[in-house]
Amino acid sequence: ANLRILDINVWQWDGKRDQLPEAWVKIREDCSNEVRSEGFAGVITAHMPEVVCLQEYSPKMHAELYHKLQEAGYEITFLPGQGEVNFTPIFYKKSSIKLIETAYFAHDLPYNNGQTKSFTTAVFQIKKGGKKFIVANTHLWWKKEESMAGSDNARTQQVRNIIAEAENLRTK
Repeated sequence: ANLRILDINVWQWDGKRDQLPEAWVKIREDCSNEVRSEGFAGVITAHMPEVVCLQEYSPKMHAELYHKLQEAGYEITFLPGQGEVNFTPIFYKKSSIKLIETAYFAHDLPYNNGQTKSFTTAVFQIKKGGKKFIVANTHLWWKKEESMAGSDNARTQQVRNIIAEAENLRTK
């Protein structure tokens, strides 16, 4: 199969334009979700990958970006229910692949600041030819061991959880 998969950390910053971080003000850039979503949509539609994995994808970024991706022919695999959030969504080009199964898992606390550390899995089938494949999208814990004891072990466990879920899906 010939697939393109695009992976982007969209940086969860949901402030308003009058609250821009100082570093962004210094370089005279607008890092609001409204502006960044235009850029992300531009990159995605320029390359038109079959699968797009995003990290740190907040509800406010969802409100800005999702309709742009839908207009380009993408669907999200897992849309959370009321009060839930999917910070690691997977999008797919519904004209070329079919979603078979998806799930979302938050990584354990305390190694999950802002609940943005999670993983989403999806099983897809390519419409032309019928091949199936699994995608796992994650945002692992990011701190160094020196900054927060247990960080290295936390990342190791997070990867083990992802591998176990991928193996479960592969077996099915």
